Amino acid sequence: MPAGLTALGSTGLANALVTLFWTTTPGVAGYHIWRSQPPGTGYEVVGSSATPAYTDTTVTNGTTYYYVITTTNIVGDSAWSS
Repeated sequence: MPAGLTALGSTGLANALVTLFWTTTPGVAGYHIWRSQPPGTGYEVVGSSATPAYTDTTVTNGTTYYYVITTTNIVGDSAWSS
């Protein structure tokens, strides 16, 4: 399971994006990025990444989002990050 998830919001009115970073997990094929509003309910996959970083460009400025990351391989997805 990924660890150390950090989110950085954009600045400025025209920059609706959130960039996520987390710790590399050895031996995984990639990562799935999940997002929710409010926390802990209705998480949906909003993207995937082969590296431990992702930029979500489907957000709205002034809205709070909650993210978790899972690792993925041929067996399936891991548990959610914290």
